[in-house]
Amino acid sequence: MPSTLKLVGLGALTASLAFTAAACAPSDSADVASSSSASTETSASEPVDGGTIVYGLDRDIASLDPASGAISSQTVQSVANSIFDALMQYDEAGELVPFLAESFEAADETSSEWVLTLREGVTFSDGSVLDAAAVIAHVQRLGTEETSASRATVATIANMEEVSATEVRFTLVAPNASFPQYFTRDLGQIASTTATDEFGFPLGTGPYVTTEYSAGTGITMTKREDYWGEAAHADTVEFQILPDADSRYQSLVSGAVDAIWSEVPSQFTGAEADGLATATGNSATSFGLFNSYAAPFDSVEARQAVVLAIDPQALLAVANDGTGAVATSVLQTTSGYDITDPQPAYDPEAAQAIVDEIGGFEFSYLTDGRAEAAARAAAMQQMLAEVGITMTIQSSDMATWGAALYSGEYQMLDFTTSLFGNIDTNLSMLVGTGGLANFMGYSNEDVDAMLAELAGETDHDARGVLLNSVAAQVWDEAPLVMYTENLAGVIYNPETLQGVEDFENRPQVSVQTRLMWHAEG
Repeated sequence: MPSTLKLVGLGALTASLAFTAAACAPSDSADVASSSSASTETSASEPVDGGTIVYGLDRDIASLDPASGAISSQTVQSVANSIFDALMQYDEAGELVPFLAESFEAADETSSEWVLTLREGVTFSDGSVLDAAAVIAHVQRLGTEETSASRATVATIANMEEVSATEVRFTLVAPNASFPQYFTRDLGQIASTTATDEFGFPLGTGPYVTTEYSAGTGITMTKREDYWGEAAHADTVEFQILPDADSRYQSLVSGAVDAIWSEVPSQFTGAEADGLATATGNSATSFGLFNSYAAPFDSVEARQAVVLAIDPQALLAVANDGTGAVATSVLQTTSGYDITDPQPAYDPEAAQAIVDEIGGFEFSYLTDGRAEAAARAAAMQQMLAEVGITMTIQSSDMATWGAALYSGEYQMLDFTTSLFGNIDTNLSMLVGTGGLANFMGYSNEDVDAMLAELAGETDHDARGVLLNSVAAQVWDEAPLVMYTENLAGVIYNPETLQGVEDFENRPQVSVQTRLMWHAEG
């Protein structure tokens, strides 16, 4: 069995890793936050204040507490961003910039110490001041709560010092040049540890407060009149829980909602014909995990044969309706790094040669029941059969799939995650020995040494070389096979909703409701 299985915060991690349960760990400054938009339609119009925005979510949200892990995924960042501001954000160019923070800078040459300076005048929704003590208390809490998705990150912090009311000094266990990237989601979305709302959830510094909450039904947010930054445009935002993808889309077409979250390729390709607009990013990556502890994939040659027999371009057409991009590396196209060592290209003749040498084999391929995963598996089954490999498709629900993932009870498994979007912070989690998301149980001393060097490297080009070197080593041993980078994001009616941002160049889709306005007021 893989040696990397963790029993800490599994529910929170599953919610962060799986794309359908979506996205993991790690915009605009306060001065520019209100100017971003998704398209020429929105940028050409002046913002309108007032009215209600109705937004369709794809899942229930059991808690609005950042320590619960429930709002750490990018699929529900629209809710989290309404209540909580983040210390750091990504702008439309994909650059990491301060938001609640005024600055977040290394205090030494090794990137072992960092100083966070907060903006002055920021308050929680009860009027209490956001200060250094509040930041430290929030981080400490996320490091101890069993459900927190950030426990492993907080464990890398050796000490936090309140330098002044607006400054925190972080001393790390080891150098980490990417440390501020961890503060774009729940770890950086500072929640009060001393006050809660009427529903028992911690207060935030965000532009809205929760005024209605009904698990399984919806959430209503009301604009804060005392918000420290530029006020949100809409008076209220109603989040409706609409888990069925087709029904959610039809609610948008009929005008029952103004916008929806979607991960369905056919909805993105059909939106224009329905008079709708999209704001999407290549925010998740689909790939296959091999269980290298059990036959047939305890053989590196068997793994390499499968990699060479799969045509990712065909999978993009079949499973993604041609949307998104082919995944050629552990480096996503939005990473900001050049890809110099891509995964070995589709080569069925080379795959056939390996099969001729080691003999044909068969295995079971586990999917989570999503239509895209099923389409991908069916195409792969045919590709592999052409080189003498028999693949049986095992379709399951998400719970069964997740249980198999954590227990290691699978031969090969279909996996989609947003972790590749923040490769600076997440590569060690994916392929480092004992990594929290290293479900393959992959271990290589050279890779671990390069990851350790990467953590302390501050030069961008040098980091790119190290990242590609790690990738090259991974390709040699083939613990996984990359498929596609998938679109996800917002589909909306531009006649009623404007101010939706562009996510094309961002490593994560993080919807900001404060920037949107209802065209009808």
